[in-house]
Amino acid sequence: SIGLYLISLLAAEKLRLLPAAEAARRISETISTLEMLPKWQGHLYSWYDTRTLEPLPPPFVSSADSGQLAVCLTACAQGLRALLPALPETLHDLPARADALAEAMDFAALFDKEAELFWVGVHPGQPNETRSHYDLLASEARLLSFYAVMTGQVSLRHWYRLGRIPVRIRRGQSLLSRNGSLSEYMTPLLFQPPVPGTLLNFALKAALRQQQSHRPGGVYGVSESGCHAFDPELYYQYRAFGLPSLAQRSDPPDNVVAPYASILALPLDLRRGFQNLLRLQNMGMEGPMGFFEAADFSEKQHGFQIVRSHMSCHQGMILATLCNVLCDQYIARLFSDLPSVQAYRLLLQEKPGRLRGAVRRPRRKFPPLPRGKAVRSAFPSTHTCWAAEAPPGSSMRRAAGIWPETDGC
Repeated sequence: SIGLYLISLLAAEKLRLLPAAEAARRISETISTLEMLPKWQGHLYSWYDTRTLEPLPPPFVSSADSGQLAVCLTACAQGLRALLPALPETLHDLPARADALAEAMDFAALFDKEAELFWVGVHPGQPNETRSHYDLLASEARLLSFYAVMTGQVSLRHWYRLGRIPVRIRRGQSLLSRNGSLSEYMTPLLFQPPVPGTLLNFALKAALRQQQSHRPGGVYGVSESGCHAFDPELYYQYRAFGLPSLAQRSDPPDNVVAPYASILALPLDLRRGFQNLLRLQNMGMEGPMGFFEAADFSEKQHGFQIVRSHMSCHQGMILATLCNVLCDQYIARLFSDLPSVQAYRLLLQEKPGRLRGAVRRPRRKFPPLPRGKAVRSAFPSTHTCWAAEAPPGSSMRRAAGIWPETDGC
């Protein structure tokens, strides 16, 4: 959220919604606060008490959030350098301070060297036996992986450990994601413009078409968001909604549509995305502060419920994407045009080739495998897999995709 706030200020300045001096003043105040916050290995904790600036218990560091913050700080530094002629001399050190915060993050501390994958997160001071990994290319954590490789903090091999599991959908193939949410595929587009003719571009477009075919209430954009359910303190609950046809899970498809998700996808389909936003407007999904968080169609007998809140990170994504669409990928180019990023641009230009072993979502659920039963790997030369420990069906190490040895799938 903090990183996207910094980027939003640059987007607002570019769109002439905010004077350069005011944007820089707000960025300066934010960076001053970031410099004061307690950190672990240079990383911000996920939650702080805003009154004391102390981490909220239990202390936790999110790998994906840290990767996105590092990218935001790097892009912010570039945007500030472009504004220097319009800023007072007292603010000319802002780019270096933003870069210093990013460079202080030790991503090796979040990396599992044996698996060559990033942990989802770290509870400092606690053992790591139960931690899971980010192991898919179709993930918002793709920014984390790219940044860590680009800065030399992890080896290039890590990029090719990310699973490229093809999943068969209604019109073609995409890549499997964890939850099937639109934001998993589209968030990296904020800083990495789509490259035509590549594996990622084909996969993202196919995932978008699949989302566009699922239209509760005539609108699309199922993604992680708030929903019309409440915790004991009557705050909206937040969940990772998605489509099972794109996900590792096989639950029924979710019917919570978030406007920010279809806005994230505007660089891939501007016409349908704009039409979708007009429909959301006509449904009453826009208020004085912009689009509301989501439209919840879960209770069909009641039509839909508007989730009347605004999440700062999602509003930041909206403003940054609109700036990219209207200003020739301005925000994305602040990061992607850096020489250090250009040096690794071939990672994003991987060709699709022929996607073999596509997963078709099973029509029925299969019982857990008995303990010790072998399963086939999508990459059998990598290792042998056994369903030997909880959770059932989990891989011992590096397989990108496994399934029971049966003809039912």
